[in-house]
Amino acid sequence: MSEDIEIQLVEKLKTRKFSVQMDESSLRDSEAVLINYIRYIDKGVFCWRNVVL
Repeated sequence: MSEDIEIQLVEKLKTRKFSVQMDESSLRDSEAVLINYIRYIDKGVFCWRNVVL
């Protein structure tokens, strides 16, 4: 995630209620992948972000 987008998301989440769901899985070559789903409401609109680590 680019630094600018990350900063914008963190600033939004500081003032809103949000939920986080995490999912870990493995790729074919046994590499672990962690996906974070973040959900929040922004100006009356339901928003979500996927963050792959």
